Parts: sequence; C-alpha cells; structure tokens
Amino acid sequence: MLKSTLFSLVLIVFFLKHCGAYNGTGVPKYNISNRLGYDKYSFLIDGERHYIFSGSWHYWRLPSPSLWRDIYEKYRAAGFNTATMYFNWDYHSPKSEVYSFFGVRDVQKVLEMAKEAGIYVIARPGPYINAETNAGGFPGWLVDIKGRARSAAPDYTAAWEQWFRAIHSQMVPWQYTTNGTIIIDQIENEYSNGDLIPEYMELLEQKTREQNITVPLSFNDAYPGGHWAKGPGAVDMYAIDNYPQGFTCSDYTYMGSLEDFRYYHHEFNPTEPLYLSEFQGGSFNPWGGTGFGDCYKLTSSKFEKIFYKSNIIQGASLQNYYMTYGGSTWGWLPFPEVYTSYDYGAAISEARQLTEKYQTQKLLGYMLETVKPITKTEWLTNASVGNTDLTLEARVNPDTGTQFLYIRQNDLTSTTQRLTNMTFSGVGGNYTVPQKKNTAIVINGQTAKILLAFYSTADFNMVYSTTELMYHSTVDKQHILIFYAERNEFGELVLEFLSRPNVHVIQGAAEVNWNTDTKHLRLNYVLESEIRVKVEENDKSLLLIFATEGEAHLYWRQYAQNETVIVRGSYLLRAAEFKTSHKVPPIGPPTPGQPPVGFPPVGPPPPSHPSGPSKQEKYLMLRGDTTEETEIEIFTSSVDGIYWNGEQLKIRKTNSYSYVAKVPGPQQVTLPTLSNWKYKMETFEKYPSFDDSNWILANKTSTNNPTKPVTLPVLYMDSYGFHFGDVWFRGHFNSSGLEQGITLDGDGGENGIYSVWLNGEFLGSTSGKKFFAFPSSILTSTDNVIAMLLENMGHNEDYDANDDYKRPRGFIEARLVGSSSNITWYIQGNIAGEDVVDFVRGQVNNGGLYGERHGWYLPGYPTQTWKEVQLPYRVNEAGVQWYRTSFALNLPDDHDIPIGVRIIDKEYYRYRALIFVNGWMMGHYINYLGPQHLFYVPAGILKNHQQNDIAIAVWNEDSTNGGLGEVILERYGSYRGGVPVEDVYSPTYQEFEQCKTCQFHNCKAPGINCSKCLQCNCDCSKCDFPDGYCYLRCGCNN
Repeated sequence: MLKSTLFSLVLIVFFLKHCGAYNGTGVPKYNISNRLGYDKYSFLIDGERHYIFSGSWHYWRLPSPSLWRDIYEKYRAAGFNTATMYFNWDYHSPKSEVYSFFGVRDVQKVLEMAKEAGIYVIARPGPYINAETNAGGFPGWLVDIKGRARSAAPDYTAAWEQWFRAIHSQMVPWQYTTNGTIIIDQIENEYSNGDLIPEYMELLEQKTREQNITVPLSFNDAYPGGHWAKGPGAVDMYAIDNYPQGFTCSDYTYMGSLEDFRYYHHEFNPTEPLYLSEFQGGSFNPWGGTGFGDCYKLTSSKFEKIFYKSNIIQGASLQNYYMTYGGSTWGWLPFPEVYTSYDYGAAISEARQLTEKYQTQKLLGYMLETVKPITKTEWLTNASVGNTDLTLEARVNPDTGTQFLYIRQNDLTSTTQRLTNMTFSGVGGNYTVPQKKNTAIVINGQTAKILLAFYSTADFNMVYSTTELMYHSTVDKQHILIFYAERNEFGELVLEFLSRPNVHVIQGAAEVNWNTDTKHLRLNYVLESEIRVKVEENDKSLLLIFATEGEAHLYWRQYAQNETVIVRGSYLLRAAEFKTSHKVPPIGPPTPGQPPVGFPPVGPPPPSHPSGPSKQEKYLMLRGDTTEETEIEIFTSSVDGIYWNGEQLKIRKTNSYSYVAKVPGPQQVTLPTLSNWKYKMETFEKYPSFDDSNWILANKTSTNNPTKPVTLPVLYMDSYGFHFGDVWFRGHFNSSGLEQGITLDGDGGENGIYSVWLNGEFLGSTSGKKFFAFPSSILTSTDNVIAMLLENMGHNEDYDANDDYKRPRGFIEARLVGSSSNITWYIQGNIAGEDVVDFVRGQVNNGGLYGERHGWYLPGYPTQTWKEVQLPYRVNEAGVQWYRTSFALNLPDDHDIPIGVRIIDKEYYRYRALIFVNGWMMGHYINYLGPQHLFYVPAGILKNHQQNDIAIAVWNEDSTNGGLGEVILERYGSYRGGVPVEDVYSPTYQEFEQCKTCQFHNCKAPGINCSKCLQCNCDCSKCDFPDGYCYLRCGCNN
C-alpha cells in the first residue's frame, strides 16, 4: 500500500510539474505519459524503480552498423541498462534542409538494436553537443550565418528547428512511451557559460514537445551551477557533469577530489533524483599528447572504485560514464585539438576490447542490478570506522532497512594498506565488525568498498558482509551470491536463519560459527583463492562464492526466458536462450540482419514418433567470446544439452550443481604484408598552367563572420560552401615589377598549416601570419599565380556560446607587398562543396586535394600508370603525393579480429597524411607530432573476405625530409565469437564517376541509375523532408 501510494504521489507531482501547474508562464506545455516518472530517489519505468547505469558511446564514431550490436551486447554483459548518445547534427547534414539517415547514419537502426539488446537510451540531439567534434556538432553550413549560435537569433533558430524536425522524426517511434527505448531526451549541452538566453531554452523545449517527444527532458550542467534547474527555461530533470581528474593524461598519478553532490542536489533539485549526466570515464588527448594509454591510467580502476562508489553513496541513482566506448573520430569529424582516435582511455577500447576498467564497472553494474534497495536510499549518520585515517559514509533504504556502507581513505592519494573495524546499528541492535579477533576490514591503498548490511530476500537475511557483493540471483531454486575482494583479505559474512542450517565448504577454506541465541551463521575466511560454501535450511539453498577480484572478473550473467544463467571463464558472455526440441536444434550465431536477442528462431519440432509422443528436451544456447581454449562453468536449470556459439559442448556436472565444459579458442591468423605500392605525385594546382576556370570565383566583399578580414575579397572557405579538410586558393595577378612578396595570415585551426607556391616555385609552409618573399626571377609581366594549400583541422567548439566555432578557416589577410596590383582569387575544396557527391561516406570524408576530387582514394581506381615503389619511400619535394596498394583478407567467420593500419617512421620526417581504407578516411596522421601511429579500421569498412584498397595521401611540408614510412597491418587481438558483420557499402571509383555525372544532372543523368549514389528514386510522392537528397535532387521542393 505504501509503495503504490508513493508511486501515485510521484505521478501526481510529475503531472503537475509538466502539465501546467507551473512552468514559468502558467500555461500547460505538454502532456506526459505515466510510463516514465521519478521522485527524489530514482527514475521509474512502468512504476518500477530503476538505477540508471549508463555509459556514453557515439554511433557516428563507429562507421560499421553491424558492430553497433557488439557495443550494446558488451554494455548489457557488464550490467549497463542504458546508453547515452549524442546525435550529431554535423554528421547528418551537409547542407541546409538536407539530411541523411541511411547507412552509417541510420539512427533508427541504432535505436532498434538498443531495444533488441535490452538497453535504454538517453538521447542528446543538441543542437549543440561539444564531444571534441568539429564545431561542437554544428554543421559546416551554419558557420556562415549572421546570428549568434546558442541564442534566440532568428537565423540560428530557423537552422536548429529544421534539425529538430529531422532528428525528432527519427526518435519519436523509438521512445519508451511508444514502446521504444528512449527514456530521457537531453536539451542542449552544457549551456552553462557565456550569455545565457532563457528564451532559447524555452523554445528548444517547446519545439521538442510540439514534435511529439513525450519523455522527460533533461539538461547537463557543465559544473554544479544550478543552470536550468529552476525558473524560465528549466527542464524536467537537472543533471551535473563532473571530470575530477581533468584532462592532463601525462599526469596520470594525479587523484582529484570528491564533490559534495548531496549538497548540490539539496540546493538545486531536491524533488528530483540526483543525476550525474557525464561522470569521467576517461579523457580526450590532444595532438602531441602522450597517448590514450596515459588517459587510461589517469582514470584507472582505482579511480573508478573511489569515485563511482562515492557517487552512489551520495545518492546518485542515474549515473552515466563519459565515455564507456570512445571509438574513432574518423574523417574530418574531430575539432582541431584532437586526433583520429577517440579511445578516451575508456572501459571498452577503440578496437572494442574489454579492459580492467570494464571489469570494475561490471562488478559495480551487477551489484546495482541485483540489490534493488539501492534505488531508494537516504543518508545515514550512525555508522563509523575505528581507523581515523579512513572515512565511512552510509545510506539506508527507509522501507527495507538495507544499509550501504562506503569506506575509503581520507587521503585519496594514499597507497598505504589500512585495517579497521566498523560500527553500525540496525535490526538486532548495534554491531561492531568483524567479530572475529585478529581480523579486520582491509582498505588496500587507493580503493573503496561498498559493504551491505541488512539485505534480505524472501528466503534469507544477510546481516552484513565485510566483503563486497558482486551479484545475487536464483538459479534453479538455488540462491547464488558472489562476493569479491582483493587477494589475501579477511572476510566475514553473517546470515540469519530460523534454525541451524547445514553448511558444506565445497572449495577452499572457511571457518563456520553458529550462534544459537541470535540465529546467526558466521563465516570467516582469508581470500587467497576462490571459496565456495553450500548452505541449506529446509528447502532453501544458498551457494556462496567468495572470489578474488581477478576471479570475479571471470563471472558473467545473462537472462534466458526470465531465468538467470551464470557462466564462469569466458572472455565475454553475450546471450543465453533456452530451446526445446525433440532433437538437437541447429542453433548458431545470428545471421547478418537478424536480431540476436537470443538466437535465430528454430523451425517447428519434428513430428512425434509412431509409437507415441517423444520426450521434449531442453537445451541451453550460449553465445560468447574466447581468447583461448578454456574451460567454462555454467550455472543453469537442468538441461539436456548446452551449446556454445552453435556447437554442442561435452558437459559434466560438479559438486557446485553446475556444468563444466571446454570451449574452443580462436584460430591462428596471419595478416598479409602490405607490398606492391604504387606512387603518384599531384599538387598540379601549383602550376600557372593549371586550369581553374571551373573553380569558384572568390569575390565576396563582406561576410557574416564576426572576425572580419584584413584584406578583400573574403578568403574564408566556409563562405564559399567548403567546410572540411584541405582547400586550395589560387590568386592571379599581373606583375608591375614592384612586388616584393606577399603577406598571408592563414588559419586552419590548432596544428593547421598552409603551403605556398608562386608560379610553381615552393615558397614555404607555415601557420598564422608570415611574409613570403618573391624571387624576382619567377615573376612574369602577365599572369602570375600564387597558390596556397590550407589544411582545415576542423572548426573550434562553442563552449562559451560566443561563436568561437565561426573562427575563420582560410586567409584573414592576403596582401601583395611593394605593389597594389589586383589579385583575382579562385577557391576549390571538396568536389561540389555542400552538394556532396559521395552521399554514402558523406561530407566529413573528404577535403579538396586533387586526388580526392578525382577519386584516387576510392577502391578500383586504376593505377597502371603509377610508379611502383617500396616503403619507406623518400620524396624531397613539397606538396602532395599518393600511395596505393591492395590486399586480401580471409578471416574466419566466427571470429572477431580487430585490425589497424600502422605507420612506422622517424619523427625527423615532416609530413602529414590522410589514410583511406576502401575509400573511407580512417586516419589523419602527423608524423612529427603524433601521438597516434596505429589507426583502427572496423570490420565492415575492412572487408574480411574480399580485396581491400589502401590509399594514403602524404603532404610534404617542405622540400626535404618527406615521403612515407613503413606501413603495416596490425592485429589488436583475436577473439572467437563476435557478432556477424556485413560489409559497409563503399562506392567504387567507377560509381563515383557516375555519381559526379548524376550530381551535375540533378539526379536525371541519361543512361545512369542515380538512385544508388544519391539515394534518390525521383518519385516525388515518396519524397520526405528528412530524406535529404530525395527532397532536393528530385525537385520535390519545386
């Protein structure tokens, strides 16, 4: 009764807040479904309290849709129930009113796979997102608007409104309120600095509701400032971002300080749950940094244990780690300060490998999933520790009395081992534990524990444990509790029974004590290696497993038809499902395109035997990964057989009432050597004879950009529809004989560069402002050509809402010195600018190099006339050259073998490179800057059973010390299992040429089917706004 009454009150408060009791104007803004709710304790889904345990990842940083399922399955396997993700406006929109949601941009597939995997989604559509991505997620075409972004400016408003229409049309069907998976929609992102406009926030929320988003709306404050928690522009759920370790990965021994989130919760939003929307899960790393290995150390499992558990004990019941999987910022997606890899030092590495941090998060995730009282707790003050070098903080569930006791060092940097006892009160009076003499609770350096007291179920009462609980469930009517601690720690567990139970120590050593007065069973042990104890009372049975932390990492849980299955020993357990049949069912890994919630459906059972119906048999179908041949242990209900990845196992029973069997490891795989390289020099644009008549005349004399040029015409690439990568400028002038040189001020962003030629003669490379002297012997009296190649490293973010993302990319100044001769300028970036020809890879894939404009990076480009070379190959000429080769893979189907491309060279050589694999730009490399030398290429982009093409564009920054070093394929690891991977459609050079023709004939090129390259069938009845090119190319807007 209490629970239902409380829930009714929650819904009433929720209804009043959202349906017009007060919203700043007194006018109802929207109606809210009662499927989702919250109170000051936690989030409710269909009336049930949930601890929202979430990790961030970005589908747009993994351009292989098949592998999105791999990420979700790894989330679910670690106990995550939610994924938080940005929807990147820049990724989906090459041009105003043009949006792509197919292929690697298929938002509905992202959400569908989440639902199939049992993962809720917290959606973050911006419009601004930050995320260390180009312009913070603003599309390139937005750079040229007049109004200030993140304000109520009319042109900015019109721009984000079209994005919201497009992205919300993708999200609406996948809300939990309409049987989808989205449970929260975040408005804006860290809109906490600069000139903050309430009308902007209010309009974002209003349009969101008008476009049928019915889930609660949240906001993530960049710091605990209370922004948009109350008053005009307030959202439903206020949340805080926190990065206590900072982002200096080289200082990886640093340990930050704990925030007092309880205080902020009380001050800002005491009627809502404490929500940590971004809590540090790693760090970005800049060009020239020390690499993500140090970022991993900075945010190691030691940090996780102290800080993540502290968040729980302060009352956070929605906790999201940024990032849990980072991925790759491929193409020109990065903002200028970061390189291609977005590994982030996260729990799941860039190549999708599981780390120790993942295992630490799994231990925590399983506990949060298991111990339901954690979803409703209050601060508890009557608990303490005996060691003054330690701190104890506690919470209690007011309904069940379950206590959560958090112990850590006072000095978070201390590596000293501390021993203590603790005192607390509850059912049965006061307790000082451990009870056994000469034992203690051990805090071994930089760590923390959450210990449980008064945790009860219908079958047993746990009075307390001095060892942390990882997981508890019932398997075949037997309770299984898994506890963990570091090796050689003392442990004490006290359980309460009505009568003395039977206790059998079936593995390891444990001391058993029974107190007749209190009816308490006490177990004491020293955890050298795994201990198992069987406890039975009448028809109740408990299996207690005490594991070292490393042994606990070996345990996995999955759910099959509402039954728990526990597996010990595999690298990963992805799924479990029971099948019944009259014979062994031929079940294997899922096929591409099939949702592998468990396994593919089985056909109807065979007919009964003539003599009568046959016995129906029950099989357990498991799917998982291994790194070597290993023995696994399976805890399940009684079955007639067990299958692993479609292969029947030879099983035997154990005295722990489990099954054991061997499962195979991966096959040996040898990667091919990259040889037979072809080479060709380009940079034809430097020559006076180069034909630039089809380039865009750069003749604008004004710009909306807040940074006005020093000289005219405007030479900003965004002003002419070029937003990504490298761009060429060519200036023509007639010499008066007085020209001494030219002053240029070029800006390509941090670590950007530009190179300059006069009439084909190299003058130098630099960034920023510089005077380039003209050799008098080069000038002619007629047409002289000054050619500049500039690399745009991406647009700045707009963190302070001050239009910093508009910082010009191009030349702020271009002035002849010694002469007033007029210069006529032409500009060329990626082919067709905003009218993207390769709509599959999209606008972020290419800039304006000659080879890019002519398809040299694409599979199938003919190189018969190119020079054969062997790497490393040295070139002493400034400019751009290309290297191409092909190789074939034949990897086993049931394997996951992540592969990367590594460049090996000495820092002495000054060049930068773009790495294309099957036409996809998977790496941006600066040899002398680093730190990245290995570039991950996900399966799907890399074709496991076909020929693959690599093309590398190398830009020599001076006339010496250039060329390309050794290039090899490198395996990150080898895993038997994985998910089925479909090849990502990668248009060839021949298709590219057709698409160019289609583009210039508005989708109606004679003799060519343009539907494949432009996603346009020229059927205007099917044209829909979000379909982008169908809308424009087919003329449906006319």
